[in-house]
Amino acid sequence: ECEVPRTYSIFTDVSLKASVSDLRGLISHKLQSKNTNEINNTDGRIGPQSVRMYRHKRVLIEPIESPDGLHLTSKSSFASMRTNSCVFEGKWMFEVTLDTAGVQQIGWATLSCPFTERLGVGDSVDSYAYDGKRQKKWNISYNEYGESWAIGDIIGSCIDLDKNTISFYRNGKSMGIAFDNVRSKEEGMAYFPTVSLSIGEKCLMN
Repeated sequence: ECEVPRTYSIFTDVSLKASVSDLRGLISHKLQSKNTNEINNTDGRIGPQSVRMYRHKRVLIEPIESPDGLHLTSKSSFASMRTNSCVFEGKWMFEVTLDTAGVQQIGWATLSCPFTERLGVGDSVDSYAYDGKRQKKWNISYNEYGESWAIGDIIGSCIDLDKNTISFYRNGKSMGIAFDNVRSKEEGMAYFPTVSLSIGEKCLMN
């Protein structure tokens, strides 16, 4: 299970609106640099210093209102946003503060995962999520998991790409390993922090 004190925060370092092939090249370069000691211990991450969320589009209206890329409000039946940074090795986590406590799916997705007004993070291959409203975990199908959440809760999502696991935390307390079959270390494979919100739902990315 991912130990929070030993993780690197996704929001402390170095966007990518890239294609899968672009991402494959960036990861390859990172790994080559690592072998020559050219980069520091956050080399499992790709992205800019200023991390923000951006919408996944493909709808005619602006699905999520976000003036600063951190405060999110869904304006669509089910809208998704992911960060402009991703991770491909090591242990990482991000946190979400709930401003509402309805249907939200919080987790990790690859660049190739499709998002629509019906499908969000956790609804496709290489996409994993937790929803505390329904107390379920999602990876194409769903299973019972976790605790019921409330407004003001801080939900942590931790990915361990060394052990291929994803765990979730509620207010600093682990709810256990949700997934232990996360694909990693494959060419071009990297994960973005991602949230999917039903209409009117609000959260803050920490």
